[in-house]
Amino acid sequence: MERSKILLRYFGYAAFFVAWLLAGLYFTFPWAVAKDRILSIASKRSGMTIHASSLEPSWITGIDARDVEITSVTASAPLTLPRVKARLKLLPLLSGKMGFTAALPVGKGSIVADFTQGKDT
Repeated sequence: MERSKILLRYFGYAAFFVAWLLAGLYFTFPWAVAKDRILSIASKRSGMTIHASSLEPSWITGIDARDVEITSVTASAPLTLPRVKARLKLLPLLSGKMGFTAALPVGKGSIVADFTQGKDT
């Protein structure tokens, strides 16, 4: 009985530490620097120019970008999206795959994308 109380107390201390560590990382992450880095990587990989006015966290694995402008090399005017939300999928990472979901409003509707990529797919 006494041993279970001690284990429960140490588990509580460890859980408290991990919770505050994650909260500290979440609230002090340098999103201004991350915004520039993420948008430059996306621009290089897509071959288009991508700009956003702000980039903020959305829960733990997501981002929320505002006023996104995507300009293609052949386009005369940029495609402007008021808000783009994207989230990394954690479960496919356990099996060696990469996945994300994205939601963006277009006109009076919205586009929802769900993408998972592995070695064979």
